[in-house]
Amino acid sequence: MKHALFDHPFRLHVSAPSPVLVAGGGSLACQHIQQLLSQSATTRVVVVAPRISEPILALAAQHPDRVAVELRGLSTADLSEHEKVIAATDDGAFNEDFEALAQLRARLKRSLGDAEVRLGALKSITREVEQRYLNIGWPRESSCF
Repeated sequence: MKHALFDHPFRLHVSAPSPVLVAGGGSLACQHIQQLLSQSATTRVVVVAPRISEPILALAAQHPDRVAVELRGLSTADLSEHEKVIAATDDGAFNEDFEALAQLRARLKRSLGDAEVRLGALKSITREVEQRYLNIGWPRESSCF
């Protein structure tokens, strides 16, 4: 006997996680990139720096589908596009500040996501309540609302 749940086709959408942003192009950044690549066969990395060392360029050549290099300075937009950020420059104070900003941005993004879920639930409940009132003959333009 077939269960009704299995009578209908469904689609499962799985999106790939966003690439890890590595801010910096020197030896510390290279160490982080190597570690990320060795931890998972699916991790993708975007390296952003005004100058990129030869070892990082070699990693990008070895793993063209997993390591992308962008020769430029960082921007706050980079934080919006990446779930995980690693600051690996030779300026320790910058690294701390940039990672703190990334963590703050991630918390804000999660909070906004939670708010969107709550707003969606509220809209759904409102529609259900409106339907119940409309079904029993209450006027839509009621002074109660």
